Amino acid sequence: MSKFIKALVVSLTILILLIVGCAEIPSLSDGFGLYDGLVYINEVGPGQEEVIPLTIVNGKDLDRLFTISVNLPSKVKDGFEPLSEEYFCWITMPETEVFVPAGESYQIPITLSIPTDIVYPGKKVEVRILVEDITQGGLHTALEARWFITTK
Repeated sequence: MSKFIKALVVSLTILILLIVGCAEIPSLSDGFGLYDGLVYINEVGPGQEEVIPLTIVNGKDLDRLFTISVNLPSKVKDGFEPLSEEYFCWITMPETEVFVPAGESYQIPITLSIPTDIVYPGKKVEVRILVEDITQGGLHTALEARWFITTK
């Protein structure tokens, strides 16, 4: 099976797990996935902070090195708009690169902090948290967590 097909199968498996809503973190034999990859943060305003865990689940096939970054969505959910890149600094994480051994998972806390002096009321925005496997030189596989944020 090609690496592209494996990545597609893993992506679809994780999507199904997110839709079904597993009670525990799943394990994978190949590839990697995200748990808690669909997040709704409602009614946040100036001075508020929300910490959301994102779990990277690594398959049993190999150790992996991941980069984590904030990303614009290529397509947004109806009724939402992309979070402007000038506000990406509101979303932080303690690490932007993590190593996850084969068969293990790693939970990273991602923080949304809206500055106290910001005026951004009544917005419905979408942003993505990109998790990219950079283990293999030329082939990079990535998954995204989708965040939907409404402000008050």
